[in-house]
Amino acid sequence: MLLVLAPLPHLDRVQFVERLDRAATVHDVQAAHFEAGGAGFVALRAARALGLRARLVAFRGPGSLGDLVASACDAESIDVAWLSMAAPTPMRAIYHGLDASGAMTRRVYREHPPRLADTELRAFLARCDRELQYDAEAGHELGAAPSIDGVLVCETRAMQGSLAIVFEALVGRVRDRGLPWMLVTSLPTSALRALGPTMVFEDRKLGDERDIPDRVDAHAANTALLLRDAYDDFHVELPHVELDLDVPKPGDRGGEAPLEAAAIAYHLRRTQGWPERMASCFAAAAAVAQTRKQLGGRLAMSEIEGFFSQVRAREIA
Repeated sequence: MLLVLAPLPHLDRVQFVERLDRAATVHDVQAAHFEAGGAGFVALRAARALGLRARLVAFRGPGSLGDLVASACDAESIDVAWLSMAAPTPMRAIYHGLDASGAMTRRVYREHPPRLADTELRAFLARCDRELQYDAEAGHELGAAPSIDGVLVCETRAMQGSLAIVFEALVGRVRDRGLPWMLVTSLPTSALRALGPTMVFEDRKLGDERDIPDRVDAHAANTALLLRDAYDDFHVELPHVELDLDVPKPGDRGGEAPLEAAAIAYHLRRTQGWPERMASCFAAAAAVAQTRKQLGGRLAMSEIEGFFSQVRAREIA
């Protein structure tokens, strides 16, 4: 089972409007619904679509917002170990609509994530410890749940300093148990990279110049850069590889490709026995190339030979 570490999910209010105009102050909402959102849920849904079990340890706030995010997870049968926090569950408003040219577009308005108290952080660390403990003789986890055989760490720019410290402690425990772990990050530099993840998927936003690190570290061979331009078109770059990969703009989603890539890579590594390099290369291309949230829209598995042979042929010695 894949353990996903992304403790601060959102409650998303997804709204469909007749016309989405950046200058408009009022939108005519045609339909709306609530759903669980945030990086952890993207990975969980992707893993489930691939037939894998995944579990998230996350916080929910008090009151109606906390009840709504829990109900949304129950409705999708998403496996979450909930912890209580004092602050309300943060919300996002996601608008889908047509722009002036008639093209489908998406706009997101976020609340700032709450700060977690020391007691809440300790509770999160203790619960993750429990999830990682496995009683081999009994054949189940000490929480009566399936054993963990991989961990996904979702790191965002909104991470608090105290939460980042907890993540480092958790990664140390994962390494002590000999478990493979993957990092999805939007941070140009990250202390977690130094702890040696099995694979890294970096989500970068391009500025005037391509934001690619000049120095490639020891783990770069298994790093996939998923770069987004000002129009949210994705481009795939792999260190030490000259790869010109055309990828269509996703028509109905936001920056979810790195999380989907991580789930695909975990699937290929765990169930197909692919090496990390091959899994990270193919997963990045597959996640970016899809045009629908359903993983059935990804590149066909049969295309791996052609794609990976091109990657190997273009590697810089």
